[in-house]
Amino acid sequence: MSSHLMPHWLRSAAASGVLLIGAMLPLSSQAVTNTLTGVVTDAATGDPLANVSVSVAAQTATTDSQGRYTLNNVPAGSLNADFYANNTEGEAPLAVDFYDASTDATQVITAELNGYIPYQYDHVRIEAGDDNRHDISMTQTLAVGEMRFVLTWGETPRDLDSHLLTSIAAGSNGQPYHVYYGNKGHPDSAPFAKLDVDNMSGYGPETVTISRLFNGVYHYYIHNYSGRSNTNDAGLKASGAIVNIYSGDRQDQAAYEFKVPEELGRYWYVGTLDGATGQFTAINRIQDTEPGSTARSGSEQPYPPKPEAREAVAPTITAWLWDFGDGETSTEQNPQHIYTEPGVYTVMLTVTNSDGMSREVVKTEYVNVAGATTVSTVLWGVVTDAQSGEPLANVGVKLNGGQIVRTNEEGEYRIENVPPGSLSADFYANNTEGPAPLDVEFYDASSDATQTLTANMTGYAPYSYDHVMIVAGVENRHDFSMTRPLAAGNMRFVLSWGETPRDLDSHLLTPDGEHVYYPLENRDVGHANLDIDDTSSYGPETVTITDLVDGTYYYFVHNYSARNTTGDTTLATSSAIVEIYDDNGLLRSLTAPTPSTDPVTDLVTGLGEYWYVGKLNGATGQFTIVNELVENESDITGGERSGTQYPPKFEAREASAPSIVLWQWEFGDGQYSSEQNPEHTYRTAGSYDVRLFVMNSDGVTNDITKEDFVVATASTTAMQTLSVDVYGPGAVRSTPSGIACGSLCERDFSADQSVTLTAMPLINGAVFSSWSGCTTNDGLTCTVSMAQDRDVTATFRYPTGNRQLVVSVVGEGSVVSTPAGIDCTTSMCLGSFASTTSSVSLAADAAEGWQFKQWGRGGACPGSTSPTCQVELTGAQSAIAEFEEQSYTDRLQIEAVIVGTGKIVSRPSGINCSRTLADDSEGDVGLTGTCSETFGEDETITFTATAIGDDAEFTGWGGICAPEEPAAGETAPAPVPTCTVAVADLLEASDEPTQQVIASFGAVPRQETTRWKVAELYMATMGYAMDAQGLDYWVGNIETGQLDANGDPWTIETVAQAFFEQPLVQAKYPQTLSDGEYIDEIYRNIFGRGADVNGRNYWMTELGERGTPRNAMIIALINGGWANTSADAQSDMLRFKHRTEVSLAFADYQSENGIVYSELGAANQQYLIAAGSNVLANVTSDEATRDAAIESIPNLLAPIAGD
Repeated sequence: MSSHLMPHWLRSAAASGVLLIGAMLPLSSQAVTNTLTGVVTDAATGDPLANVSVSVAAQTATTDSQGRYTLNNVPAGSLNADFYANNTEGEAPLAVDFYDASTDATQVITAELNGYIPYQYDHVRIEAGDDNRHDISMTQTLAVGEMRFVLTWGETPRDLDSHLLTSIAAGSNGQPYHVYYGNKGHPDSAPFAKLDVDNMSGYGPETVTISRLFNGVYHYYIHNYSGRSNTNDAGLKASGAIVNIYSGDRQDQAAYEFKVPEELGRYWYVGTLDGATGQFTAINRIQDTEPGSTARSGSEQPYPPKPEAREAVAPTITAWLWDFGDGETSTEQNPQHIYTEPGVYTVMLTVTNSDGMSREVVKTEYVNVAGATTVSTVLWGVVTDAQSGEPLANVGVKLNGGQIVRTNEEGEYRIENVPPGSLSADFYANNTEGPAPLDVEFYDASSDATQTLTANMTGYAPYSYDHVMIVAGVENRHDFSMTRPLAAGNMRFVLSWGETPRDLDSHLLTPDGEHVYYPLENRDVGHANLDIDDTSSYGPETVTITDLVDGTYYYFVHNYSARNTTGDTTLATSSAIVEIYDDNGLLRSLTAPTPSTDPVTDLVTGLGEYWYVGKLNGATGQFTIVNELVENESDITGGERSGTQYPPKFEAREASAPSIVLWQWEFGDGQYSSEQNPEHTYRTAGSYDVRLFVMNSDGVTNDITKEDFVVATASTTAMQTLSVDVYGPGAVRSTPSGIACGSLCERDFSADQSVTLTAMPLINGAVFSSWSGCTTNDGLTCTVSMAQDRDVTATFRYPTGNRQLVVSVVGEGSVVSTPAGIDCTTSMCLGSFASTTSSVSLAADAAEGWQFKQWGRGGACPGSTSPTCQVELTGAQSAIAEFEEQSYTDRLQIEAVIVGTGKIVSRPSGINCSRTLADDSEGDVGLTGTCSETFGEDETITFTATAIGDDAEFTGWGGICAPEEPAAGETAPAPVPTCTVAVADLLEASDEPTQQVIASFGAVPRQETTRWKVAELYMATMGYAMDAQGLDYWVGNIETGQLDANGDPWTIETVAQAFFEQPLVQAKYPQTLSDGEYIDEIYRNIFGRGADVNGRNYWMTELGERGTPRNAMIIALINGGWANTSADAQSDMLRFKHRTEVSLAFADYQSENGIVYSELGAANQQYLIAAGSNVLANVTSDEATRDAAIESIPNLLAPIAGD
């Protein structure tokens, strides 16, 4: 392997001679291997199986007497698309649950042994360079009618348990039998099922065998016994567990195979078995409650305890005693011992482990000390092509006229037993010919402990370097590059260096003002070009001049790794070499100068991040050597040209195993899904092909199509849809099965069926509140007649007396609480804490590519930029964690905002965003397409706005395209539907990680109802959605002509004044709050941002000098916002409109569900206020955020529904 292709850590090890594995092998023979090991056992007994043939990727191994196998050099796995589904045949409408079984970086493993059903697993993950483990359990052939469930897993958790709930017919006294470690069952009597093996120390197997099936439903699931007391436990998710299900009706392989889902919980509900048909229906879900009819709550101790087993601890060596044979000893693990006298010595080592066991080894005449020994000195390196960087094979390399060695296919050469270098005097000079007086600058090129290296290869210019440093007794490295002969008038500069710094850059300033260096647009300027930009050590980095022009060229090297570092020393110690070629071959080799210290002042000179190599006369081809280290680019040109601001390079990421990031399903009936495991209903009879397309994080794609995979036959019975909404901490299950959900789900049932729904609280003390939509209901049960489509709602309440905490996440990130209760990765989460909990600590963690911004207004810790927030639970509280995309100096996220109906398209491509009228609404609109994209610093973007619809017309740009205000007395020009911006200018003007381009196609419509205006006023004043009772009160006062305290009819203006007489408002805006702080607060409530300079100055004058009441300012700002037709203002008002719509929906839900503010307890009043703040946290100018907020309201208010 070429060192240029090595990981940096392997290069470093090779350079220092510290390759611990295979250190004595030539570099070309050292390779990273992928090893797969494991143990094969009998599924029914757990005993190891010998002579099993195990195969992966055309490699085969045979297990030994302990059942162990090892496969070396297993190829890295690949991306594979696969899936499975339940219920793929039946009457239409046919509901099919699809499950993604795609894998990345995996291989297929098989195992065969006479008398056993062949084993196959398609998802063995092979991590490059790692020791991978996969244990296997094989089952003997089963009799017809028998079934076997075989569970295996990894090292942790220590104890997973198989559970089987039999059908009622297989049980006794009308109850199913529970087969598990506490009731292992029997194969020859009821329940005709038995737990064969209970493994408590990792890996498995854990096996259940059914010897006889009975009519009815069997439930099979896995319980994490090791994590039995933990809710939302991650042990199962990380266990690597696999379940293989075998049937006596199929002897060629497992009938079903399941991988544990990546979800949290203590139970893995694998699926159900129909005892009459033998068909297994996958559920494949992780949950915290026990599946099946014997389900118990998490607070109980559902299973008898097992004897506490101590974790098995592999004994470790704890003591060493060395006897070196010369009377000396040591108790170190890896001692160094010096033998001072010649002789032959026997060495003995005695070791003792943690179990007290001792062993010794004696190596007779192991050390032979005859006198001084000679340590071999080695020179090695890699030879590459100077223009391509590719390794060159069969290059003849010679040191000081010695024997020629040839490079291998990886370009590597190796010279053993190199004699030590010697002192050599040498110098060079510029300008050695010319008329007197002739100024000549001489440069010392003497070296010590160096040798001369030469290299030759047909088709390349000969290479020679006189200063190869040779350090005795170690492996020395010297990489170099060779260049093909140049045409007349051409010149080439070839830079190479050592392991550090990672990135040195070649720069050439040409006489016509061009700068040849790494940006793409600067790499080729017509008469000169950068051939290679190496960013990972060693080089080469090559610049070629193809046509010399008159004038002065400047060639220099910049240490990009140490950019903006004053007094840099890493360039001086980089071992950098520049070779300069012309049409006659190698013209000059130069080594980076080293710093020098003035003997009198002790000042160090010769430091800097630039190596000024020299300058070239384009007319004569004469190169003048400078060979100095300087601090700035301007030091090189003598001020003739100013320094360059170099664009940043993208930071290289550490290599990581790819993972699947995209799924696209085509169900064959014209419907699609991008979920990983979608559920799809086929409503028309027919045979359907199903296709799954997957893509991984490396951009690799794969797809699979299964023909006639789903067959939906014509239905003989009419079907109706049952939809169930669940609000609060609970779940609903149905009989017959089909509904099993904790939020929203639906299922089709035949019209002649009656479905019973059962409500199941999910946390201790949670209370079921109410049903709606039932035909009849009785407590926890709801009966629904399916003669027509039905919508049912189940509402749960948190435990009475608990303290509630609402957390909103704005952007991409998560919030976790201590004590546990909040683990929030969605836009909004609820936590319920015991009444004894006085405070909760919240920790915000940004997602990849994002950063924590602050805790938002309207919640705890407002404005704090610390990612932790201590919330005092004096009652219900809220917190809003705001995240923003990371800001970069080299790229910018641009977000398109559209007001009205129209479209924004960017060039270069990236943004293609539309807002059009929705087909199913009156005047409502929605965004489609790509409305956000990242652009690089060097890009210039042109946006084009296009109106959509007969009544739409482009009216102007806002955001980054906002036009400048016309001067006094001037008229603003007509808006132009194109806008061009330079990303570099935007980055310089603002450090915001995301900036907006706004296109307006007309004003945002405002509703003129009293209800709308009161909701606007309340939200603008308080910043959160109001309670329904207060809203109805103020609306009623205005619409019924009630009189205020002055005897005048109520108006929106007097309501605004009355607001400021309320305790809540006075507490929010005390008299001590400055006008400036008040102005910013109101601006944020209405526009989502602080006041601009002009707006602040205007209102400071109005509130201060002119005495405008604060309440009047609110109405003026709202009315002014609606009246302002600029794109920026209309974008603000579109957001304000959406927030008002959410506020009204928030009030409507309260009215419809009997939530009356004055009738709530103090804690729930506080909770309602907190919920009103959080429901608005994520609402923007995008309709999707408005709709999501409205959909969240029932769940958000479930804790106080029915209070």
